[in-house]
Amino acid sequence: MTAGGGDGCTEPAGLTQAQFRRRFHYRPPQRDKGGPERLWRSCRPDTACVSRCLRRRLPILAWLPAYRYHDDLFGDVIAGTTVAIMHIPQGMAYALLAGIPAIHGLYMAFFQCLVYAVMGTSRHLSVGTFAVTCIMTGKVVVEYSGPAAARTGAVYDPVLVATTVTLAVGIIQLVLFSVRLTALAVVLSEMLVQGFTTGAAVHVLLSQVPSLLGLERPLFSGPGRLLKLTGAIIQKLATANTASIVISATTIVILVLNNELVKPRLAKWTRVPFPIELLVVLVGTLGSYLGDLSGRYEVQVIGNVTTGLPQPSSPSLVLLPRVLLDSAVIAVVTYSAGLSMAQLLATKHGYTVDASQEMLAQGVGNLFSAWFLCAPMAASLSRSLIVDGTGGRTQASGIITALLLLAVLLWLGPLFSLLPKCVLSAVIVVSLKGLLSQLVGLPALWRSSRADALVWTGTLLAVVLIDIAAGLAVGVLLSLGVLLWRLQRPPAELLGRLPGSQYYVSLERYQAAEPVPEVCVFRFGGALHFCNVDYFRRRLATLTGLERARLSPTERHVTSEHNWCRPASGSRQDTELLTPLTADDSDTEDFCRVERHCYRAPKEDRDAIIAEEGGEGSIQLKFSWLVLDMSRVSFTDSTSTRALLATVRDYQELGVHCCLAGCTDAVLDMLHSCRSPLEEKQMYPTVQDAVSSIFTSETGQGNASEHCIER
Repeated sequence: MTAGGGDGCTEPAGLTQAQFRRRFHYRPPQRDKGGPERLWRSCRPDTACVSRCLRRRLPILAWLPAYRYHDDLFGDVIAGTTVAIMHIPQGMAYALLAGIPAIHGLYMAFFQCLVYAVMGTSRHLSVGTFAVTCIMTGKVVVEYSGPAAARTGAVYDPVLVATTVTLAVGIIQLVLFSVRLTALAVVLSEMLVQGFTTGAAVHVLLSQVPSLLGLERPLFSGPGRLLKLTGAIIQKLATANTASIVISATTIVILVLNNELVKPRLAKWTRVPFPIELLVVLVGTLGSYLGDLSGRYEVQVIGNVTTGLPQPSSPSLVLLPRVLLDSAVIAVVTYSAGLSMAQLLATKHGYTVDASQEMLAQGVGNLFSAWFLCAPMAASLSRSLIVDGTGGRTQASGIITALLLLAVLLWLGPLFSLLPKCVLSAVIVVSLKGLLSQLVGLPALWRSSRADALVWTGTLLAVVLIDIAAGLAVGVLLSLGVLLWRLQRPPAELLGRLPGSQYYVSLERYQAAEPVPEVCVFRFGGALHFCNVDYFRRRLATLTGLERARLSPTERHVTSEHNWCRPASGSRQDTELLTPLTADDSDTEDFCRVERHCYRAPKEDRDAIIAEEGGEGSIQLKFSWLVLDMSRVSFTDSTSTRALLATVRDYQELGVHCCLAGCTDAVLDMLHSCRSPLEEKQMYPTVQDAVSSIFTSETGQGNASEHCIER
């Protein structure tokens, strides 16, 4: 090994992994005790344990005794009142999306808000009706109560179908909670959720077009139902109701002007938004009553609205198994969306949300409200932001919302019987702006990550062209496919040392990086497992020249055109290996401290450093040491570990010494489990320790000083 002379260096040889552990008193983790003892310890009666469990599973027992009336009550009253006003038009409108009478949207708002205030951990989440959940429920309602069900001979009442779906969603969420599968929602990536909700918004938009035009809503189910609905609307355009079109257009214009012009200006003066949705509902109801719009102009109205709370009613246990698949999709989507919203608001206000408790709260809320004629429970982003914006401080705002809605249910319900349906449809359409505006970000997403854009676009197209449930399945498959593709091909590169430092960086990316003579440093940038172990071996062979050594001269000439290395910037004489590196040659003095006599590697063609032409056209590797930087390998499995050890043996048979640097504890434990034959001198905590030890062993302590860096 070539090394230059110098005046010595006090830098010791690099530490091996075993020396590193002994010097810094490594202590292996304690293994968990057996299952029976752990079970007994968790089930042993204890007053403090029972109290903690009750406060965790019933959060109201924790926040209500500590409630600060002087600080929190005013904000909670304002937020609860504002959200209650929003619930009236939104609840009635979204209930129609689910295919059930409008009053059931108010039932949902009352019962589900009450349950969540008792069991939820988010202080700002507003639950009840949500457009995406209601359109998914409406799809199941149409399937079992519409024309398609009539052809099979089993037709159910729409409300019965909706409550059965709610019961199934609650059961599924409680099962997921009991088996600790709350992390299931992680398969719903942000790109998937955005594409899915945008596609669902298209479903909602087209489903409201018949009501906006005063047409009877055609009922379709199955794949391609959105295309069928579009065709049916086009065929019936000639029979559209002029009065409904005028009312719809007027309502939409008023709502848009308020949202774009009035609301931003009003926000500068007060946190309480102007209740424009409730205003158009009241004006629409009054206009319908005074102008007899239903009788004179055949405008569709909501119809009979009952007063009081509903009597408990059992969902259909016969129908329950048939709706489980659709209910499972709804359960995962509602939980994922609600948890994301809750965590976003919790981060903003500096508190934490219990993910498992959120699953329990939604499951109990659905299970309870299913007996009171409610569709599945979900969180609403718009209402949650209103709770935050109007100063809501605790879950007490949900209780105030429920009490105000109770008054509406007991005394004011019949007032809305003459409300035109087209007014509610206009409210829904305008509220979709936030979901549909996600389309604007697609070009930027395509520029930043085409894989994420593929997930986004594929999910959207599948939801729109096939169906909502199928679209979610396609999105999950695309997300998992992209994830596996990324895990299978992590970055793998050769490293060089930055002059005058202990930093080893990519030779391809950093022009200043210099290879270490006779030492090849290879870094694998991800977990090593059975899926990518072949890629690991191929990439290592390609970059180190081993693959070229196995090719014929003709094949070698072709593959050299696609070599990873950058073109040579010039050649230098071998004597320049001994050129001293001074402080002037370093980029910055604060980046590293420079030793007096350290040589720099030549900036020659990287191929010449890895391999050279030997006799009779053969390829000879020009390095005698291979350092595998494992610092970015978070874990290995048994398959990849055995392949790694086999790779080390292959290089050693070629006369190349191999060592591993920067192994995590998980990798070291797996090596130990696989009975690794690697010696202590082949394992190092860092690349710098490995290189220092290599030069010490090859040249002796005196000459090794020329490669060391002052710490």
